[in-house]
Amino acid sequence: MQLLLDFIQEHQTVDEWWLAIDGKIMDNPVPSHEVKRICEELPRSRIHVMHVMHEDSEDASWMEVQAKSAPREGGFEARALAEANGRIDNLEAKVELLQHTLDAMIDMLRELDSFEDLRKLLDERSDFIHQSEEALIAQTMAFEERNAELEQKREDMGLA
Repeated sequence: MQLLLDFIQEHQTVDEWWLAIDGKIMDNPVPSHEVKRICEELPRSRIHVMHVMHEDSEDASWMEVQAKSAPREGGFEARALAEANGRIDNLEAKVELLQHTLDAMIDMLRELDSFEDLRKLLDERSDFIHQSEEALIAQTMAFEERNAELEQKREDMGLA
């Protein structure tokens, strides 16, 4: 809040500030010590101030203030804060995209589990078919041997 006091001394003006808490402008201006108290009581709120001498000015700008920090206007701190907020927004968007990607991958893994179950079932069926083929081949060979023996017996008996 030191910057508020410095502003008052530099401009030799009254210690009165319009206060906006989360976008709602208070009904009456307050002194800097009230601004500080409110910032400390509402640390998660977005608090902006504007000196009363700028209230009728067309180019008046609100400054964001926080407990134990200086107001933020168009200087280095405001740019740094804006850049940090931009990076946070960018990171939040990336996290959201990663979350969607992760959800999609989890769905794919669930499908793969289903495919794995299906693959196991198909492997079991393939093994059954292979065993059945081998049994049929063995039976066919035994049948052909018997048929050949019967044919031989018919010829030996002269029936063929």
